Amino acid sequence: MKRKITLLSLSLLVMTGMMLASCGTTATTTAQSVITTSTGPTALTVTNGSQVKTYSMSQIKDDNLVNENGGEKTQDGTIIGPYPYIAVLLTDIIYPVGGVTSGESVKLTSADGSSTTLTYDQIVNGNFNIYNSTGSKITTATKPTICIIFSQNGSPLVGSTGPLELGALSTMNFITDSSLWLSNVQKIEIIPAQ
Repeated sequence: MKRKITLLSLSLLVMTGMMLASCGTTATTTAQSVITTSTGPTALTVTNGSQVKTYSMSQIKDDNLVNENGGEKTQDGTIIGPYPYIAVLLTDIIYPVGGVTSGESVKLTSADGSSTTLTYDQIVNGNFNIYNSTGSKITTATKPTICIIFSQNGSPLVGSTGPLELGALSTMNFITDSSLWLSNVQKIEIIPAQ
């Protein structure tokens, strides 16, 4: 009888240990699932000295969105657009690494290595050429804002343009120089004041 009680106690002890072990595994698995949740691959890297911020496409699309129009004028005078775009302000994208201050500039680099550099005055004050939809230069109090675009005409940017493009957008059908437009943007770097 004593032997049966001991075996029964031992069996209960083993079963209790197994149940506790399975509970511990479940808790660990749940905690690991939360920790390893990803928002997707990196689409954009922003650097300011030692500060680095990376964005996935879903993080960019979750930011404060801009639904505005824009178009570009090439060096030979060709007008592209204007088109409706969905974008995020460049100032919002660079804010987490300190933004851009007077005297600094911002270099944007595409997947193929081409780049453009914008000044503080262009980004913050909208100090650049503005044209109407026929390409004639205009003066206006309403300035386009520099944005990182991810959608044109309601569709994601693809191919040689996307997934991200630099552009100047406004609620009007303003056109800006092609130097303010850059396809396939992957890197943004804050350049210190000289």
